[in-house]
Amino acid sequence: MKKVKIKVCTGKKCRNGGSEKLLAAVGCAFEGRKDDVKLKEVGCLGHCGKKKHGEPPFAEVDGDIVAHATEVTLVQAVDAARARA
Repeated sequence: MKKVKIKVCTGKKCRNGGSEKLLAAVGCAFEGRKDDVKLKEVGCLGHCGKKKHGEPPFAEVDGDIVAHATEVTLVQAVDAARARA
């Protein structure tokens, strides 16, 4: 099984939207799944200025944008990515 890659934006707008707390929560949620999930903090994903993408905080799961990301939406996105694999 390939690793699902999660990138959580920690740029200014996303930090203001709670991305640092999100990063910690997601890290805990996937603590026992490090063999199939790779979590990475990134400086800026560049989605904030594009209204079509929604509101921060932003994350990407295998390249798919997750706007207004929460622990729940990221777990759902990881499960969807796994189902496609």
